[in-house]
Amino acid sequence: MSFKSALLNMNNAILDLQAADYNTYERPLRRLALSLQDESLRAINEELKSKVDFDSFIEGSNHGGSFAGSATLTWPDDKEQHLGLVLYLIDRAGKEPEWLLQFSHNWFYSGIQNHRRNKKTNDRGNHSVLS
Repeated sequence: MSFKSALLNMNNAILDLQAADYNTYERPLRRLALSLQDESLRAINEELKSKVDFDSFIEGSNHGGSFAGSATLTWPDDKEQHLGLVLYLIDRAGKEPEWLLQFSHNWFYSGIQNHRRNKKTNDRGNHSVLS
């Protein structure tokens, strides 16, 4: 596959992932991880990942208190290290989508049970947002 095709596949997987929900995120996540393993991207991705230690990154981050989501990742300022960590995350999440749920719950959980607003249909079939 060409470099351009690999980037197009990656872009399509990202768009599908953005539109996914809890029940449909696994397939586009795996497609994203696979697109990043394309031969045309492999050398640069391996170089970026070789510059970071994901376990040390996690250990060096603020693990927070007893509340879910109170932890804070300490991202490096260096762009190459940041990209290397992101590549590691995508690679591992593509192989273990369930791991990503636990990781996200630990590091990004906001406590909101239902982030969508309830909608009520009025007499004309229009939706009105309830607070």
